[in-house]
Amino acid sequence: MRPEHLDLLAMCGQPTLHPDGSLAIVSVIRPDLDSNDYVGGLWSVPLDGSGPPRRLSRGHRDTAPAISPDGARVAFLRAEKKGKPQLYVVEVGGGEPVVLTDAPLGVGPPSWSPDSRRIAYAARVPEQGRYGTDEDISADAEAPRLVTKLAYRDDGLGYTNDRRNHLFVLDVPDLDSLDPAGPPPAGSGDNGQETEPDDRTDPAERGTGDTARSPNVPEANQISEGDSDDTDVSWSPDGSRLVFVSDRGTDGAPREHEDLTSGIFTCTPDGSDLRFIVGTGLSCQSPQWTHDAKSIVFLASEVGNSGLDFVARNTSLYAVPAPEAGDPEDAPGAPERLTDIETIDLGEVGSHLSVSERGVLVQDRRRGAVRLLEINPKADPVDAASATEIAGGDAVFRAHAVSPAGAVVVATVSDGDSPGELVLVRGPSGDRHQRLTDVSRRIQEAAPPRPALEREIPGKDGYPVHGWVVLPDPEVYGHGPHPVLLNIHGGPFAAYVGSFFDEAQVYAAAGYAVLMCNPRGSAGYGQAHGAAIKGAMGSVDADDVLAFLDGCVADSDLGLDGDRVGVMGGSYGGYMTALLTTRTDRFTAAIVERGYLDAVSFIGSSDIGWFFADEYHGDDDAKRDQSPMAHVDRVRTPTLIIHSETDWRTPIEQAQRWFTALRRNGVPAQLLLFPGEGHELSRSGKPTHRRDRFVHILRWWSDHLPVTRQRP
Repeated sequence: MRPEHLDLLAMCGQPTLHPDGSLAIVSVIRPDLDSNDYVGGLWSVPLDGSGPPRRLSRGHRDTAPAISPDGARVAFLRAEKKGKPQLYVVEVGGGEPVVLTDAPLGVGPPSWSPDSRRIAYAARVPEQGRYGTDEDISADAEAPRLVTKLAYRDDGLGYTNDRRNHLFVLDVPDLDSLDPAGPPPAGSGDNGQETEPDDRTDPAERGTGDTARSPNVPEANQISEGDSDDTDVSWSPDGSRLVFVSDRGTDGAPREHEDLTSGIFTCTPDGSDLRFIVGTGLSCQSPQWTHDAKSIVFLASEVGNSGLDFVARNTSLYAVPAPEAGDPEDAPGAPERLTDIETIDLGEVGSHLSVSERGVLVQDRRRGAVRLLEINPKADPVDAASATEIAGGDAVFRAHAVSPAGAVVVATVSDGDSPGELVLVRGPSGDRHQRLTDVSRRIQEAAPPRPALEREIPGKDGYPVHGWVVLPDPEVYGHGPHPVLLNIHGGPFAAYVGSFFDEAQVYAAAGYAVLMCNPRGSAGYGQAHGAAIKGAMGSVDADDVLAFLDGCVADSDLGLDGDRVGVMGGSYGGYMTALLTTRTDRFTAAIVERGYLDAVSFIGSSDIGWFFADEYHGDDDAKRDQSPMAHVDRVRTPTLIIHSETDWRTPIEQAQRWFTALRRNGVPAQLLLFPGEGHELSRSGKPTHRRDRFVHILRWWSDHLPVTRQRP
């Protein structure tokens, strides 16, 4: 894969299922270098063998589809170029979509009421006079912000204390009485001609800017307010109540105490009768009623008595008795954890849950893969035996949907060949693991993916270190010895996976052997594995990374050149890269990207600095000693520092100070800065910036680790 192949990386998103299990609808999105944006539409995928996938929509970027419970309509989000995502609805068989919202900052994913007449969603509500709510007030002329809490901004978003998330309920009108969202672009609608789920629409055919609400569509009713964030809303089976996540206090008022806890609340669809359900000591997400309406299930991780003890906390499935109608003063029931807190982790990688008559569907990340589990919350007793793996292996199951009866399950899956295809996990006729789309066809044709070779290497103390090696094509670069790029992931409670990864593919295509491992501190190997570096960052994790490198170099089957090794990583990976160069000169060169380099200054400059460094390092002496910046005078390794100018997770001062220190010490160093990007540049930044990033990385390695192609 080359940098210019980025716009071939089409992948399926979150699917939705027709209630009768006959078809799925899924968005297919890809980076587009021409428009410098992410583009794509919705596809209808029959599950009964009645035909190939069919194009359903042609917006600039259509995502988050949700089929109504009566199976008649599809609600989804559409973002026009340079516009915010707004709520649209279209007949499930096709036609012209109708726009239902014109929220100034866009809206979140839709949730249908059981009677298919209303939609609930969350949206950020800006203070008047900010964020374009007054066209006469530009961003640099807005009133000053008064900050009174530590949590007031988020990377990739900006300030949050003046645009809280609140809940809305919208009555969905009869579509026949409304005008559509506008004239369709050429080739749109239910023409049945396209059968390859990808996106090749001329950017000139796509709309630009924000879209006004269609005439005669009623304005949505805002049902929550205040200095709190309300998200993740869904309906009770009878439509009488909503359940959602909020950082409010148990009395429903904004909390004064600042921590990472969030709770589960319910209210009526008009926002009245607000009730706290559960949440003390938990950080919650994705609540839903069970099919029998007796319980509310949700995902949560424990954050301890302080509300800040987040390090290496697995996400679990919980259930709590649904509130009875009657006295709102009744004490809420106690939550019950339904999954093993040590061995099962339902967090990250698009974590969410799906409910059916059979149980609850969740994603469990384990040893560089993500499997699907179905859990019966009514099992007695609830133990590990009640969690049934319905799909696993080496793949990463990124999203899923289940029919109401539970007979049909579809999922978006990444494997060694594809960043994300839709598969039928369980069908009405017993069909299993059938691929339904071929969105990766173009990238496979242009740049056939190189396989990830799994390895487990004994660490310095005998502890097993798990990871992968991606080798260059032997027909182009021979069988080695290959120059090596040791890649280190971020987090640290994250993980590399064995499925398709654009970084590894680009570097292997350029002739490098790419090494990726999950040292202690990583996710997917149990909480003890992740917590091993609490108070000791840069200890056993550094040992594990070096042991994996040494073990792979010693493996003659891989053909690696142990004398020509580069090291690179982002965020925590940038931290580890920098730290290793303070301890050894074995690396020919290094790339420190969006690095976490000084815990002391991080506390005052990062959006998460007010708790992250305390929890991972401990006291001030540990923060200084475990920070690469305290030892920068030892570095002799040529280093490229990559950073984004609007990164609020690891602020730019971290990169500037590392670069300045290296240059002042006479170390060859370069600083590559990306305007307008945040911490997620390499994953969701502007497509041209992602391409340019790869170009500069390959330039750096070409200068310091030149590759020789095999002669024909």
